[in-house]
Amino acid sequence: MTSSEVSIKDNCGNQRGDSFSSGFSDHNDARNNVEGQKSHPTVSAAGRDAETALYTELWHACAGPLVTVPRERERVFYFPQGHIEQVEASTNQVADQQMPVYNLPSKILCRVIHVQLKAEPDTDEVFAQVTLLPEPSQDENAVEKEPPPPPPPRFQVHSFCKTLTASDTSTHGGFSVLRRHADECLPPLDMSRQPPTQELVAKDLHANEWRFRHIFRVWFALLATSKFYITSPAEFIVPFDQYMESVKNNYSIGMRFKMRFEGEEAPEQRFTGTIIGIEDADTKRWRDSKWRSLKVRWDETSTIPRPDRVSPWKIEPALAPPALNPLPMPRPKGRSNMVPRLQTPVLTGKVPQK
Repeated sequence: MTSSEVSIKDNCGNQRGDSFSSGFSDHNDARNNVEGQKSHPTVSAAGRDAETALYTELWHACAGPLVTVPRERERVFYFPQGHIEQVEASTNQVADQQMPVYNLPSKILCRVIHVQLKAEPDTDEVFAQVTLLPEPSQDENAVEKEPPPPPPPRFQVHSFCKTLTASDTSTHGGFSVLRRHADECLPPLDMSRQPPTQELVAKDLHANEWRFRHIFRVWFALLATSKFYITSPAEFIVPFDQYMESVKNNYSIGMRFKMRFEGEEAPEQRFTGTIIGIEDADTKRWRDSKWRSLKVRWDETSTIPRPDRVSPWKIEPALAPPALNPLPMPRPKGRSNMVPRLQTPVLTGKVPQK
């Protein structure tokens, strides 16, 4: 996620309803609240309809394949150090203007109370607003194992992926798709009309309507007014089980590891490296913190940005010796993907007036 917002409610037995909250967004956008944002809960026990399911699928597609969102009633560890790190980065805080830490522990065991998936109206950057309630007991070793929260209801969502071509984003062309994709994802055409055409109405993450004629030039229309950021900074809300499993690995200097990243030519790539140091990332403010406590050296260079410090729960042990990271296989370009012009639906799009 390119941005996040967390609210932590006090659980100290008082009736004041004290709360601590902080919001942030990348790209120099440090607003705590944005009015008019469209939001949808990730879990709704009974009333989650098809439109909400479609919104959720779209949100996760924009967030990226490696982003995980905690579910309501799930136990998680909240790392204030990671939260503050991202706030400082998004607001361009310099070293002598660091945010106060409010005497917080390095990690806080919490219960997820509420989750909302949102998007910034100006940039289309997606973020999750998560409400956390600290657990009365912070002893992680005394926590009784719980069954995972029930999965949310599943709805059938038809979608497809296509690598955009120059003609797809050209002002003189149209966004073309294979006929089978159009048949699966779009309303049927009235073949009695000459030529068969129809108007489609699509909604974005902010419920804005986009109107297109037949198969639409949607990507051109959106690219003309929107910026899509698909990235996932380090997440500072970690599922309880994921953290506890990472502790069992007992990482040490010299150990080999592997880590997943979003690829440039494939949805996911794995890189391997070696742990070269174990120490606090911030010895003054966050002693004995696991946040980015591992210094690493990667086996090979890459155009994908990779940190020189990682958190234990973001990596996995790698027993294999160092090996070159295979490049993703190019997609075959067979003639089966070519569709005659008459069978390729194309439409023109109209950008809505804002």
